[in-house]
Amino acid sequence: MPRVIYKTSGGKRVPSVTTILKSLSFGNDGLMYWAWKAGDDGLTLEEARAPAVTVGTVAHAMIEAHIKGESADLVGLPADIVSRAMVAFNVWREWAELTGYEMLASEVSLVDDELLFGGTFDCVLLKKKRILVDWKTTSGIYPDHLVQVAAYGHLWNLHHPEAPLDGYALLRLGRDEPLFDYHYRPADGVMGSAWEMFKIARRAYDLAKEVRKAA
Repeated sequence: MPRVIYKTSGGKRVPSVTTILKSLSFGNDGLMYWAWKAGDDGLTLEEARAPAVTVGTVAHAMIEAHIKGESADLVGLPADIVSRAMVAFNVWREWAELTGYEMLASEVSLVDDELLFGGTFDCVLLKKKRILVDWKTTSGIYPDHLVQVAAYGHLWNLHHPEAPLDGYALLRLGRDEPLFDYHYRPADGVMGSAWEMFKIARRAYDLAKEVRKAA
């Protein structure tokens, strides 16, 4: 999937949601577990990092292509990575068939001109409730995932005030087993706290840049 460059309506380049969170080391619990699991499997950090990232990227590309009625370009990709990504993709298809949702938007890139950040979410669907869904191929669901989708939800509500979100969901797709976990959160409650965390992270991102320049 090509990298998205986010710019305001005035042409100013801004960071993405994931760039902001990664730069501040959010998600360390998930990363620590992943590093432990890689070592337990006898892999070096370099050996573990590449397939873990690539499998998720390929699975996302497969899903995006399917939604558009196209076929993902898998030419030149290692067979083992494609095989694991196919497991996740097939699990997603099973979830989609079971859900029977109406797709409202998919892979939409949006920018907040005031808070200066952008993001691309996986989809917004409708089945009685309007829900923003993000698919994950990680080993689990972690706190930073909630912060991430809260930021995506803000972008959607900002650009679609006539159709605000009712909730958020994280769909974890198995890479080695044909299983999925669906984690739903209503728009209020903890998601409000997650959004407040992102706003703090956005400010901290700018402060960190200032400090790094001075060091």
